[in-house]
Amino acid sequence: MSDGDWGVFLEGAFKAADSPGKELLKFAAMRRRLVRRPKDQNCVPITEIEWESAALSEHQRQKTTGIVVTPSGKARHRDKPIVANILSLSDHVWWDQRKLSSSVRRRWDDVRRAWEPIFRHSSTLMFIDPHIDPDKPRYGDFPRMLEYIAKINPTCVISVHRISPSPLRQAAAQTWACSFKRWAENSKKKFTLFVRGKDEVFRDRDIPLHDRFLISDLAPFSLTNGFDFDGESMTMSLVDPSLRQKTTDFFDKKYGPGVYSAEVEP
Repeated sequence: MSDGDWGVFLEGAFKAADSPGKELLKFAAMRRRLVRRPKDQNCVPITEIEWESAALSEHQRQKTTGIVVTPSGKARHRDKPIVANILSLSDHVWWDQRKLSSSVRRRWDDVRRAWEPIFRHSSTLMFIDPHIDPDKPRYGDFPRMLEYIAKINPTCVISVHRISPSPLRQAAAQTWACSFKRWAENSKKKFTLFVRGKDEVFRDRDIPLHDRFLISDLAPFSLTNGFDFDGESMTMSLVDPSLRQKTTDFFDKKYGPGVYSAEVEP
């Protein structure tokens, strides 16, 4: 809130203490989950009580899921279910009801609305679909997605990952890169293409051959379908916590047997 002043206040409040609040802020900052809200020149909070009031006012203007405060802050607002004590978040219904999955219709306009925060705030994005192919009409909207990301988040680093149906060599990866080049040209967005052999994918049984993912530096998501937008519904779920780092590291691997890459530029 207040163009980052709230974060500065919290950093000072938690600086000397090893507290859940400090860890929550550290995680949120590391995952780029903190979004700045504009400063209200008519109200510049200074004390904790003033910040609580500002948060509640912000909630009236733009609805939020919840407001996390200190134990003393919760004591001041015990009659407001939306306000949660940072030391006991699981005691609050809205925290336990956070959605770990959602459904979206596989049409570009629906996907754009549903995934806009991910597209806008990610530093890196990996699109993993074993069958993604510029020569197949059902993937025709993918360049529009690249173009949209380039417009709202031009510094985002993008990679596209697929599986090779035939024995893989670097020459084959370059051939695939030529096929994908028109997507870069249409969207004016550079990306890295990764092509993996089937043997490479089968090295890790926790990551099945035909799985689809959208992996952001914010979080990795598993998809029930790929990026071929045919109008049907698909479900997007956060990857199980025990596999999140493993999944990200697997697809972030740039070198090794059966892994080939090529830069695709407009």
